[in-house]
Amino acid sequence: MAFYGINDLFLVYLVLPLCLIRYSTAFIGQGDRFTVIHVFNALPSNSMPISLSCNSKGISVNVNMLQAHEEYVWTMEREVLMSCVAQWDDKSIAFKTSEPSNTGYDESFWSVLLDGIYRSWDGKKWIGLAVWGTKNKP
Repeated sequence: MAFYGINDLFLVYLVLPLCLIRYSTAFIGQGDRFTVIHVFNALPSNSMPISLSCNSKGISVNVNMLQAHEEYVWTMEREVLMSCVAQWDDKSIAFKTSEPSNTGYDESFWSVLLDGIYRSWDGKKWIGLAVWGTKNKP
């Protein structure tokens, strides 16, 4: 049977909670500066995976194999406009991940479908923004 000394109790009951409080309060107010981007591959299950490439001001996001029904999520500074290209089979589609706006939402959702790409601010109401085009072949 193990006995814990006063130092162990001090660590568990006083220091640990103080560390957790400090850690959690460090992020209060930070949500105003960041947005979460979700890209979901909503293509049929038997579809080839898509590749996704997004760039802006030294920030780069590259996903080579986003399978059907998979989602890729990342966080970035609010009001940063990223240019993205999704490629699927012999098609490509270009879009901007985050539009500088006062939407009141902390997240943006993107869904890749057979007929194009759709955006939602709440994951419920979707707007079609772009259709697939054919990639230039060498």
